Amino acid sequence: MRRIFWLALLFIIPCVAAAPGEPAATSENWNLFKDVYSLILDTYVEPKTPEQLLAGALQGLAGATGPECGYIPGSKLEEAEAAEKNRCYLPLYITKDGGFASVIAPFLGEDGEIEQGDLLRFINGKSVFDMNFPQLISAMKGKEGEQVSCGFIKKDTFKPYEKKLAIRKPVPPVFHELKEKGAAVEIPCLEAEIEKTLLDKISGTRGRLVIDLRGCASADEERAVAVAGMLFGKGTLKLSTKNGMRDISYSGEGAASGKKVTVVIDNTTARGGELLALAAKSSGGYLIGGETYGFCAMHEKVTLKNGDALVILTGYFLDGEGKEIKDNPLKPDKTFDISDNSRKDDYYMKALTKDPAKE
Repeated sequence: MRRIFWLALLFIIPCVAAAPGEPAATSENWNLFKDVYSLILDTYVEPKTPEQLLAGALQGLAGATGPECGYIPGSKLEEAEAAEKNRCYLPLYITKDGGFASVIAPFLGEDGEIEQGDLLRFINGKSVFDMNFPQLISAMKGKEGEQVSCGFIKKDTFKPYEKKLAIRKPVPPVFHELKEKGAAVEIPCLEAEIEKTLLDKISGTRGRLVIDLRGCASADEERAVAVAGMLFGKGTLKLSTKNGMRDISYSGEGAASGKKVTVVIDNTTARGGELLALAAKSSGGYLIGGETYGFCAMHEKVTLKNGDALVILTGYFLDGEGKEIKDNPLKPDKTFDISDNSRKDDYYMKALTKDPAKE
């Protein structure tokens, strides 16, 4: 099936990747695709159905559009939707743009062997190479406490290694009250529930509030927009799409609205985490730490007439200078030592002293 997948992809791409000003597809393109389709159907050594060939071709077409996209057959749509609702998964944030999945950040509490940039090869003996992003997310979900065998490749040495990881719930936010100086809140997983009691604590904070977004790399953009409203009230972010600029508005309780906010970021702050950093910045927040990962995009799932679905990247969020956050990390206002990955009170007390008014 893999050979069919790549051969179909090879001939579909010319149909959709026309140069600017050229038609999206020509009769010659489509005739070429039909010739290859017929040739494989008639002569390939193993019998294949038209449905199998078309499924492989559509998967390749969706995968060619960009990172974290994918085609979901109608027969798998219910399974994919159930996986979306499941909040228990492998303790990793990953991304995928063809080939193996790349680790953005392991969850807090995992040992240090798994690092950003390591490649995920297989899950319970099943290769992730041919999985698109929606399929991979489904494969990472499971029952809380379930032990899963995962194979990785180390980013620097390319040495393979295996780890037994437990399916777990997202890491909930942690609140640190820092005496009369202020408070800090860790938000490593946007998928975790944010209780009203936490919002009340944030709202009642006196002094500066530190929001720690290290390790926050959720791919759930809708959830990130909702959390932005919970923290910062009303606001608008800019999204660059094929058809021009689009406003993404958020609103909510605004527990941190009107407060002096310092946000800790680093290269494990990605996607939804970068969106939150943007919202904080637009509300007057001050970024410290290191540069972010540099990928903050919007994906949409479109249900097709035949019941299948397409997950497609529709736009990139813009930073304060109007640049797309695509291989373009957010930069901190002040570099701050994050080498020890500390999340203790004394670390946050030091972060509180990074007051832009005193710089």
